[in-house]
Amino acid sequence: MGTITNEIRDQLFDFALLAPTTQKAIGMAQHEAIKMNAPEVYLEHVFLAAVRQDDVEVNEVLKDIGLDPHMIQTQSAETFGNPNNEDIRKDLLFSRELLICFEWAISFATEMNSEILNQCGLFCCP
Repeated sequence: MGTITNEIRDQLFDFALLAPTTQKAIGMAQHEAIKMNAPEVYLEHVFLAAVRQDDVEVNEVLKDIGLDPHMIQTQSAETFGNPNNEDIRKDLLFSRELLICFEWAISFATEMNSEILNQCGLFCCP
């Protein structure tokens, strides 16, 4: 997946630093977008890929916000077919909205990690 340039602020996202499950979801989202003949990868493709992974944490978050992950998985399989993770092409560009979402998520994770490390005394506060 490599490094992706954010056209919004010319920021670089190094997806190699993300968890393997996150990298897999992004790759699956690109594959779903290609299957659907979408011009770009949109937020909805990432949502669909994350739900299709059947990850415990993702399922818990969906339940916490009142969604039934198994119903979504069943309906997405009926609508879009079963995911085929073979020969995933990763050359479709991300939409502007998705790049903003990545930027926000990475900034949030970085800030949360910094706060946790500060509380543990691992960083010096000015």
